[in-house]
Amino acid sequence: MGIAEQVDLVLSARRTKLPVVREKREGLTALANALSVLDEALVEIGKHPRAPAELRAVIATADLHACKDRVQVAVEEMARVQARFSRPTVNLGVSGQARVGKSTLLQALSGLGEEAIPTGTGNPVTAVRSRILSSTERVARLRMHSWASFRDEVLKPYHDDLRLGPVPATLDDFRMCEYPTPGPDDENTRGVMLKRLRRMRDSLASYAMHLSGADIVVSDFSALRAWIAYPKRGTAELEDNRYLGVREATIECPFPHPIARSIGLIDLPGLGEIAASAEAHHVQGLRDDVDFVVLVKRANEGMAFWTKQDGMARKLIDEARKPISNTSDFLGILSNEGGVPEETLQEMLASIKLDANVGLEHSPITLFRSQGKDPANVGLQLLEPVLAHLVDRLPVMDQEVLVHAQLLASAAGDYVGNHLLALEAAMTASLPETAGVTEKLNELTKQMRQLIARDLVPILESHRISARAEADDANLTVAIRAAHAQIKSWSGEALGIGEAAWIDNALGEFAVSRDSSNLAMTELNRIRVHIGEVYCGLDTQLAAQTDALFDEVGGILVKRCGRLMQGLSGREALERLAVLLTAGDETCVNLQRATHELSSLKVSYRSHFHPVVRASLDILEHRYLDPETQTIKHTIDVAGVSAADARYLLAELRLLAIKASALVRDGLLRESSLMEKIMHAAVEQFDDSFIRSGTSEKEFHRFARSWRDELFPGKFDVLATSRLDVRQVKTAFAGARSAIDTLKVKTQHE
Repeated sequence: MGIAEQVDLVLSARRTKLPVVREKREGLTALANALSVLDEALVEIGKHPRAPAELRAVIATADLHACKDRVQVAVEEMARVQARFSRPTVNLGVSGQARVGKSTLLQALSGLGEEAIPTGTGNPVTAVRSRILSSTERVARLRMHSWASFRDEVLKPYHDDLRLGPVPATLDDFRMCEYPTPGPDDENTRGVMLKRLRRMRDSLASYAMHLSGADIVVSDFSALRAWIAYPKRGTAELEDNRYLGVREATIECPFPHPIARSIGLIDLPGLGEIAASAEAHHVQGLRDDVDFVVLVKRANEGMAFWTKQDGMARKLIDEARKPISNTSDFLGILSNEGGVPEETLQEMLASIKLDANVGLEHSPITLFRSQGKDPANVGLQLLEPVLAHLVDRLPVMDQEVLVHAQLLASAAGDYVGNHLLALEAAMTASLPETAGVTEKLNELTKQMRQLIARDLVPILESHRISARAEADDANLTVAIRAAHAQIKSWSGEALGIGEAAWIDNALGEFAVSRDSSNLAMTELNRIRVHIGEVYCGLDTQLAAQTDALFDEVGGILVKRCGRLMQGLSGREALERLAVLLTAGDETCVNLQRATHELSSLKVSYRSHFHPVVRASLDILEHRYLDPETQTIKHTIDVAGVSAADARYLLAELRLLAIKASALVRDGLLRESSLMEKIMHAAVEQFDDSFIRSGTSEKEFHRFARSWRDELFPGKFDVLATSRLDVRQVKTAFAGARSAIDTLKVKTQHE
């Protein structure tokens, strides 16, 4: 298998993890929404004129901002993982300072020329972070800044690092902003940054109209340089800095290397060129969009081999790789060779191995060597080994990224859960009960339990009578006879194929095998499968009967539970009740179990009826043991392979299909009362557990205390409004707890 195919397999394996990531992200989003609902409910109850001082004090210190912040961090991290695993390419970030041949290398990798990837001999050229993707098209798409993104991502880091105060609020404010003039006392870095900032302001007219947030499509690559490269310093009155309006560029073109079909190249402006927080967005870009970084070095005369800027670049890359544990997994260094004196080259290689790997002695950064101007050499010496490295290490990095995001999600869930648990307890303690409320609630709860018990009696009695009568189930009997009639019809149609077609196929099989036994065995198996599939159609009738039971029991519970499950019915009502029984202030484990078990009842042909009639299908076995001779014989013995023999075989198969179906039918008719027995047992078990168990009465009172105002609307008017607000809080808390449960992860550290 070639390296390109191996890369495709790695990308495919990535995508298999997306369902887990989406589920975690959805759970975190649900938790964030529940926190917002809770926050709003707290504000409302705090405004209520009857809210006691103790409750207001609890709300004043409830501060959910920390919870929201923790969840938001986890949401953003999971979104980052989702974007990573959704990418159709393995992305290589390429960075390097001026004069190291980074742009020439990108040209060799992508096949693009000077117009799309400009080169220079002195100052840095690349001004915009660019994606270069393998494609059959040749087109560039420029994502432009809006004023807001330009202010926050470009200006703000300079203002922060230079301590210039708040950024200008509007474009006009920026145009009129008076920035300090660099003086002789300014250190080199500060002076450079001030000059850049003043140049941005002075050339605003050249790019202000492009700060629209829109996309610009460029098909003519000869016009691309002005958008993505620093302008050549000249004497023009107005400097063209339109690149400042570009947030990101995506360039699509055919790559010259066949193995590069599933890679993307990210052209990164030189990291570490200024010691400023202005490069923080590079770190974010690396973390979000890059799988591996190639840092380009060249042994140029007069340049230090491992500079302060290189050290800062490695620091930025180390920050970007987190939570990936090994720098060497994420970063490689390329020695761009060709036209370099051998002695100078060897000195640089020795310097890099020593200075670039400080603290990495046990896992040093891989040093690649290639001639950046030679596409064939770049493919062989750089691209192939980098992709081989990623085939091996990218799954490890992906797992580290996923586990980190899962741990953040789990930690956020634990933090929020503990915080809300304490908050809920404090709120409950701060709400005084009105005299007589407890007694009234106990009496209403007793009545509710008695009414449910009385309503269940006729349902129990009806199913008991049907189960013990051993009478045929009329609806099921009709469905069983209809299934047998369907199989007879299928048999009459030459096993669903038509006689002429079946005979023609049989003669073909005879010609191939010189025997009829293979065809007989195949058809007997097909008959057995078809009979099973037809009788599985009984599941529709069985489901209708279980749904009727759910409607009966669910209707009682909806009727007797006030407005708690208003608008629900059947299985949906039972499932909702099962959730509410453990989502309130006090959990009702046994009532929940009884409700869940009833709502989970599913009767099917294969699980309940097929085992009873399975032996009826034994006549469809290809061979059987003759009890008289104790020898193995064929179920259908056809002497020859002629057309007459084919018709004889078909006739025998038809008879066996009808006979087997008739045996199944008769067995099912004898057991047609089984469905009533199952339903009687289910409702009787529910009644025993829900009403008469040793914990039933205690749990009914827990249930009533948890959902008092929903179960008995209007019965407790003194605190109705404030209790309603508390119920809204509890509902939000229940939603948060449900989301928290989905965030639990088990992490194994190898």
